[in-house]
Amino acid sequence: MSEKACAAGQKKKLSKNKFEKKGYTFAGWNTQPDGKGTFYEENAYVKNLTKKADEVVTLYAQWKAAQYQITYNLNGGKNNKKNPKTYKITSKTIKLSNPSKKGYVFKGWYCDKKCTKKVTSIKKGSTGKVTLYAKWAKEKYTITYKLNGGKNNKKNPKIYTITSKMIKLAAPTRKGYVFKGWYRDKKCTRKVTSIKKGSTGKITLYAKWKKK
Repeated sequence: MSEKACAAGQKKKLSKNKFEKKGYTFAGWNTQPDGKGTFYEENAYVKNLTKKADEVVTLYAQWKAAQYQITYNLNGGKNNKKNPKTYKITSKTIKLSNPSKKGYVFKGWYCDKKCTKKVTSIKKGSTGKVTLYAKWAKEKYTITYKLNGGKNNKKNPKIYTITSKMIKLAAPTRKGYVFKGWYRDKKCTRKVTSIKKGSTGKITLYAKWKKK
């Protein structure tokens, strides 16, 4: 930037800053490079910066690290509290933590909607707004049938997901016995006839029998 002449006792408006620094915003001017001198706002009016005639006074640009927003598109999930909402060029490398979503397995963070460009961290020295997209896969849960000597019905599935339609449990067979229902416990006290849509977790079912 060019020099400006200023007469003693005359107020003069400081030139508008034309400098740029990646990852930083201009904070003002200072008479010392380290910012420990006299500070002046951009476009401030000044006079008598020095008592000596014909002396050149140098003002140094002061910078503040810009703060950038991080947007998380969770696609129905819940973010991890460890993931920050903002960062700066001076921030340490941010290792992205996994969010959670009931009935789903997290498959990673991506920087595009189609989830083709995977990202695991925001490196120190990065700049600009960041938008991240969470990718999910339905978690598959197993259904274990304790048949107690019986034979299962082929209609009863071995796995299900959170989006599976309601599963109406079919009756198994056992020679010489009458099927008395499916139960969630070994003692056969909690009867179940179906697995509702939206259910999650491994399921173990116990067949109850009565002799004919």
